Amino acid sequence: MMADYIDSLRAEQVKLLYSNVPASLLGQVVLALIFVIVQSEVIAPAILAGWLILLLIILLGWLILFRLWRRSGVDCAGAYDPRWLLRFRILSIALGGVWGIGGALMFPPDDTLHQVFLLLVLGGLASAAVIGIAIEPVSTISFVLPTALPILVRMVMEGSEFALAAALMSGLFMSFITLGGLRVGQNFKENVRLHVEARLREQALQQSEAELRLAKEQSDEANRAKSEFLARMSHELRTPLNAIIGFAQMLDMGVPAPLSPEQKESIGYILNGGHHLLGLINEVLDLARIEAGKLDVEVEAIVLDDAIEQAVTLTVPIASRRQIAIRTDRATDMFVFADAARLRQILLNLLSNAVKYNCVGGEVTVSCQARGDFCRITVMDTGSGIPEELQSQLFEPFQRLGAERTVIEGTGIGLVICKRLAEAMGGRIGFDSRVGTGSRFWFELPAASRSVAQALVPVAVEQPVDGGSVIYGRVLYVEDNPFNQSVMQMVFRQFPDIELLIAECAETGLALVRSNPPDLVLMDNNLPGMSGLAAMRSLKSDPLTCHIPVVAVTASAMPIDIRDGIEAGFMAYLTKPFDVLELIGLVRKVLQGEGRPLETVQSGQNFL
Repeated sequence: MMADYIDSLRAEQVKLLYSNVPASLLGQVVLALIFVIVQSEVIAPAILAGWLILLLIILLGWLILFRLWRRSGVDCAGAYDPRWLLRFRILSIALGGVWGIGGALMFPPDDTLHQVFLLLVLGGLASAAVIGIAIEPVSTISFVLPTALPILVRMVMEGSEFALAAALMSGLFMSFITLGGLRVGQNFKENVRLHVEARLREQALQQSEAELRLAKEQSDEANRAKSEFLARMSHELRTPLNAIIGFAQMLDMGVPAPLSPEQKESIGYILNGGHHLLGLINEVLDLARIEAGKLDVEVEAIVLDDAIEQAVTLTVPIASRRQIAIRTDRATDMFVFADAARLRQILLNLLSNAVKYNCVGGEVTVSCQARGDFCRITVMDTGSGIPEELQSQLFEPFQRLGAERTVIEGTGIGLVICKRLAEAMGGRIGFDSRVGTGSRFWFELPAASRSVAQALVPVAVEQPVDGGSVIYGRVLYVEDNPFNQSVMQMVFRQFPDIELLIAECAETGLALVRSNPPDLVLMDNNLPGMSGLAAMRSLKSDPLTCHIPVVAVTASAMPIDIRDGIEAGFMAYLTKPFDVLELIGLVRKVLQGEGRPLETVQSGQNFL
């Protein structure tokens, strides 16, 4: 950095030196003409002509050097090349030598008037050199010394009192001129230094800004590539999972024929494995969105007791299989600022962990306490606890602390997501655990007042299909994947009075809607040719079809896909793999005229 600074300072000096060359050359020519005219009265014309020709040759060399310097572009680039300074000094010595030799040769003995004129010329040259001394002393002294010394020596050799006194006075004058120039040069150098430092700072700032822009562009490009990869991965995994889980659900429901206990157990393993994989996909997508800073959190005042009751209701069936009791201390008159879906996600994750890592016949306790401006929600279990040496790794992604070697399912990123969600809502999360006693996880959220708190809409709990009432209608399913078509056909075989039409692309689907209008359209989004979203917009823009309810059934589960679908006008947005019972319930409501506002249904508890 210091070397760059010195080079920049030198480059600025060289630039200033060469910038003064045109004016200096013009002054030298004018002064030389005046000098020749005046001295022609006492000096032989041949000597004057020879000196003048020599001077003009040197000045021509200066002019050529200046043109070469300008043509090199060094003045624009701001780079320092020591060769230009060396060339300047060499020509300065040559020019000074010509003036000095000329002055000595043309010194008029016993002619006081012309001697005074010669001293005036010398003083003028020395005064003009002050600017050069201020810029770069060595180059200027290279001119002044060869100019002054021959003339001063010639005056001393003259021997007269006037010549000696004039030589002394001229020497003192030039010394003062030089010292004054050096002092001015110190201030000048300081100004140049400040100018160079300012320019370097500006260049560094511009470079930093360019680097920041480049880094931001690279980061944005990486995030776009990451989002595209995650969206593609999600779609490609959800599509086959829809067939796996869909067929398994139908078989588990006894379609097309009831299963034996052994078969039902095997189907249970398939469903558990499918839901476990789906949960992993959802959690990875959630974590990726959080790390990319794209987490959507809509904070509002919420009744805490409602949120806990809903989460416990959803967890009880899982706990019952292991004979685990869930006890809650009522959070009466406690309210928090939170995103309802994200709060439920944290509670479900902590309750699920408390059940999974508990002992058979154990107990889970959910309690709440007010702590200043926060409310603390605690989930305590009676499991085996976490060894102290592993506790520091608990909130690291994909860390399961040895549980991966057991039969307990998990991904190792649920708690990481909980931590980020709690922090995004202005809270925090923590825990304490003792081996052999159990663990206690807690999180705190900002407290709210009763006046602004909103009660949560009760969560729908999965109910068996009501086969008592007969429903009629025509349903169009637009889907290009043959396995997903087969799943949907199996689902609708349970409803012989519903006619199911299938179109493999949006264009065919639109033609069917207009020629044989259905009562309901189930639309995939990723279709060959026109997308499901574009088809949806086409239906809504046509007065003849805008009244037909359209439900999205798609593997496009990214937030932007869901948002676009909602804005396009889908009645509901189901993400694959869809829950068969939820789909049947939605179809039943639509065909029985019980249509409701848009809802988003995602499997695997991936709340948005």
